[in-house]
Amino acid sequence: MAQRREATAEEIQQAVQLAVNRLTEVAENAEIGIPPPQLTEDDGSGCNWDIPRFNGDRMYTEVVARVVRDAQTRYRLKVE
Repeated sequence: MAQRREATAEEIQQAVQLAVNRLTEVAENAEIGIPPPQLTEDDGSGCNWDIPRFNGDRMYTEVVARVVRDAQTRYRLKVE
C-alpha cells in the first residue's frame, strides 16, 4: 500500500477542486464548489476524511466522486 501524504483540509480541498476543474473545463457554465474535507474514522485503508457533498450541478456527481476517491488514496487529513 502506498504511503498517503499528510495534508491540511485546505490542501486537500484545493487538490480536489483543481482536479475537478481540469475534468470539467469543457463545460463553460459549470460551476462546482468543493467544500473542505470532513474528518472521519480511519476506514481501515488509511483514509480519515470524506467530502460527502459538493456545491454545483448534480450532473457532475460521478466526476466529483471519482476525484474524491482518487484523492483519498493519496492524502491523509492532518489532525492538529
